[in-house]
Amino acid sequence: MKILYFLLLAISFLAFSCDDDKNEPTNPDNNLTGDKNRLYVKFVNNPESQYTITSLQYKNAGAVTAGLNPTGEWSDNLLKANQSLKPGEHAFFFVIIPRQYWAICRIGVYDTVAKQTVYINDQPGFDDYWIKPTITHWGGDERTVKVTLEFRTDENKIVPTFWGDWAGIDN
Repeated sequence: MKILYFLLLAISFLAFSCDDDKNEPTNPDNNLTGDKNRLYVKFVNNPESQYTITSLQYKNAGAVTAGLNPTGEWSDNLLKANQSLKPGEHAFFFVIIPRQYWAICRIGVYDTVAKQTVYINDQPGFDDYWIKPTITHWGGDERTVKVTLEFRTDENKIVPTFWGDWAGIDN
């Protein structure tokens, strides 16, 4: 009887905790939310980042359950012309990733020392890095992605020290 009571309590808690926050920004193109391949993304360059993001591209990487298997070419820059994301800033955009699939991200930053754009994924040895920046189309058609980028002197490269990717649009 105690188990039945506990299960009923747990189910009730889950049912009431799914209340949507109507104040959060939502997909402005609501008539297209039924497209199973279209994902609305809020991409945040965390305030702790040491770099301004000047380019964001993606490449589909297959079904989440099959592992990370990127194929094809990188997309065009998801940021608008002359747009950049300083630490603490964000951008909204759409990507075409089927539900239950993911994509790998290619991030470009302006390196003030080298005075050029550096694509962090293209740095020597980055393939071995444990954080693979991804966007996952899982749990809904809206996604918040956050990144913190830092220079690691011991590795002599710019790396994501934090990457978060979850369903819904955070405020």
